[in-house]
Amino acid sequence: MPIEDPRTTALLVIDMQADFIGEDARFPIDRARVARLIAKVNAAIDEARARGALVVHIGNEFRRLSLANVFRNFAALEGSPGARLDARVKHDGIPYLSKQRGDAFTNPELGALLSGAGVRRLLLAGVFADGCVRATARGALARGYDVHVLGDCVASRSDRNTARALSSLRSLGASVARTAVE
Repeated sequence: MPIEDPRTTALLVIDMQADFIGEDARFPIDRARVARLIAKVNAAIDEARARGALVVHIGNEFRRLSLANVFRNFAALEGSPGARLDARVKHDGIPYLSKQRGDAFTNPELGALLSGAGVRRLLLAGVFADGCVRATARGALARGYDVHVLGDCVASRSDRNTARALSSLRSLGASVARTAVE
């Protein structure tokens, strides 16, 4: 993982919630990728924490009264069980911030947390590569962060969507890296 200086690096773990990766997910990623994704994300969390980098969980918490919820099969509604982080993903002692739109920076608490910690480099992991991960990368790049997407720690509804998203992220200016853990 590209952690050159852990004091200025943060791992953002995006939307690893029950409604996206859980057994009864309302809006699931490719189910064949779930177990490996969780293992890779947990390994990235362990490595980042062991090296002293900040780790932050980000989660969708959509308002109930939104037409967009129809298209998401009413997934990750505020206060619902599906909006919770999936229990298989490591989260003890890790800050959690909610968002209601794709870009995690729409929650001003994220910018304040990263600025207060002196973070300049972001590692991104989670779901959906072609949705919230890409939107957060775009938001981070616009704010001057050095952005690295952990390509083996992101997923979407299909491998094709994930591959397209990674290509799009590269063209936006993000680096696509892999974890060292197999």
